[in-house]
Amino acid sequence: MKKFVFWLVLIIIIGFVGYRAWMAYQRSQVEEVEVKEEIPPVEIRVVGTSPLTETLSLTGDVQGIEEIDVFPKASGKLVDIRVEEGERVAPDQVLAVIDRDIDGVHFQPAEVTSPSRGIVGRVYLDKGARVSPPDPGPSMELPY
Repeated sequence: MKKFVFWLVLIIIIGFVGYRAWMAYQRSQVEEVEVKEEIPPVEIRVVGTSPLTETLSLTGDVQGIEEIDVFPKASGKLVDIRVEEGERVAPDQVLAVIDRDIDGVHFQPAEVTSPSRGIVGRVYLDKGARVSPPDPGPSMELPY
């Protein structure tokens, strides 16, 4: 039995060494393939001078140094807007007209006037919109 185990171990060792030798032989037979990289064409230009233009693009909001929000003194329907955005206005110039009529009661149209000289920045309402004076908050003074 000892001889059998000896020969079995010897055959396994010889087989392993043969396998390793065969793998080494196979690796040595692989041909080296030369990889040729294609060189792109080269373009040559003459360097010259030209004027330099600097450009800076920014985004943001533009605000005036002083801004005034104008509100109507009476509630009603906005029937006429007499100014456009970007237009210059003088003090007490009529900006808009409000129809204050209520069913059964006839009022004279109310005018919204400019409190000071300036440029109209933005008109937030369209003709036909319902307008009303702002609700007095803690920072607003009441006129009485």
